[in-house]
Amino acid sequence: MFIYDNSYTTYKHLSEVMNMENAFDEIDAKILDALQVDSHLSTRDLQEKIGTSYVTISKRIKKLENIGIIKRYSIILDCNQIEEYQTTAYILIQIDGIHEPMKIMKTVSEIPEIIEVHAIAGDDNILAKIKGKDAASIGKTVMETLYHIPGIGKTKTIFVFNTEKENGILKLYQKEEGK
Repeated sequence: MFIYDNSYTTYKHLSEVMNMENAFDEIDAKILDALQVDSHLSTRDLQEKIGTSYVTISKRIKKLENIGIIKRYSIILDCNQIEEYQTTAYILIQIDGIHEPMKIMKTVSEIPEIIEVHAIAGDDNILAKIKGKDAASIGKTVMETLYHIPGIGKTKTIFVFNTEKENGILKLYQKEEGK
């Protein structure tokens, strides 16, 4: 839904998703940027931060929710503080040729330890992100759960040693040079 190379293409693409009366603009981008960093901000906090009226902020948030740009409000866990989920791995999954990838993706996404599932291009068909206590617990999930899903052929598990950035924030508003 978002094209992230500069603010013009971001606004243009999002405006295509909305009709003209709901056109995406700088205020929407500022609201989304602020809420991505702290979804707990009140409408009053956003009003002060962005510099527009309370009513405008309220209407814009409702619009962004109604059209599905804001899907939900959530928190970001520091999994390093939760012993059961301190280890991260990515699993590359190849599907047997006769099975439907979307059904397999849905089944994989229902595994509680798997927190992301993506269809990908290349030799592999699915990329899944998994959290666990350690390599052994992730290995157990892969061998006892994933391997039993019909249609899954080969898998490759890639363990993460260190994470520098994992915040899920897309910067939508960028001031134009000279303004």
